[in-house]
Amino acid sequence: MRGRAPLFATLRTGIAAARDLRIRLAYFSAAVSRASLSVISAFFFLWMVQAGKEQGMTPAEALSRSGGIFVTIQLTATLWAVIVISFIDRINRVLTMAVGVFTLCGSLGIFLAAIVGGSLFDIWRPSAPYVVMGTVSGVLCIAAARTWRQTRHGPAMAGVIKSGA
Repeated sequence: MRGRAPLFATLRTGIAAARDLRIRLAYFSAAVSRASLSVISAFFFLWMVQAGKEQGMTPAEALSRSGGIFVTIQLTATLWAVIVISFIDRINRVLTMAVGVFTLCGSLGIFLAAIVGGSLFDIWRPSAPYVVMGTVSGVLCIAAARTWRQTRHGPAMAGVIKSGA
């Protein structure tokens, strides 16, 4: 454990990196993308079973028909994980800490998606978690466009790399 920064110091560094709009956008992106995956995982099959029952299928029939879609979603997620793994070790220390906070934001996104999505699934409609995540993804898209517009002429991470690398 020698040579490692204490956990909270590392967390503070990762949070401080959010001063850069691009890092802040990445954190928001982590929350939204991980939440989207959790919505797919948690509610997809439940929705398919309900839709199948409405069409006279047994739960097993409904699940067997929906499996291909789920496999495609998970293969896509796995592909992106491999891509990230291929370059993560080339990132400097500050960015590595930012990746840790990125992961934390993703976990928070999963937690919120489960709570909000589950509640809305029960009280509103089975598609509610998807409607919410689609809306939040739209907000993310707008935030990405604004960030791009505000930062397109400056070097990425200039202040963060100078102060913490």
